[in-house]
Amino acid sequence: MAIYLSNAITIARIFLSFVFTALVWYSQWLLAGLLFIVIIASDVIDGYIARRRHEDNKLGAFLDPLADKVFFILAVAVLMLKLSLPWQYFLLLTRDVLVIIGAIHLGLLAARKQTITFKATWAGKLVTTLQAVTVGVLLANHTILPMPPAVPLTLVYGTAIAGLACGIHYLYKFRQ
Repeated sequence: MAIYLSNAITIARIFLSFVFTALVWYSQWLLAGLLFIVIIASDVIDGYIARRRHEDNKLGAFLDPLADKVFFILAVAVLMLKLSLPWQYFLLLTRDVLVIIGAIHLGLLAARKQTITFKATWAGKLVTTLQAVTVGVLLANHTILPMPPAVPLTLVYGTAIAGLACGIHYLYKFRQ
């Protein structure tokens, strides 16, 4: 089986998520900020390459959302721990928790030999974008652009509401 360039970029993004986590943990803020930009850009680039080069495949369809979830779960967790952020920041992962529940449900359906297809939606892409903006704001707030606590927290609540709505939408799609 050939490894597509888009899949290789996605696999690298998963690896880089752990590097990002270590950089934040060890207070290497500039490097973490630069790596954050690379990770977010690679998410856009791998999708573009997959479409442009007709590299749509099951592995990529599985790995791309997995890479997003790995990055955002690790990023939110390490930022919460390192910056002693309040529990509300965990709300950033609302959609991801619901999607994981849905994925478990999918696994159970697959075990029963039912055919399942899962496509990303504009709502999911919007929430991923909001998560990226929120993590970016948290990094900027801590390093180069201090802001009142209400600014990142407002983003957290907005992202959590969008994530909850998106997660419910995905669960509804799973049930059909």
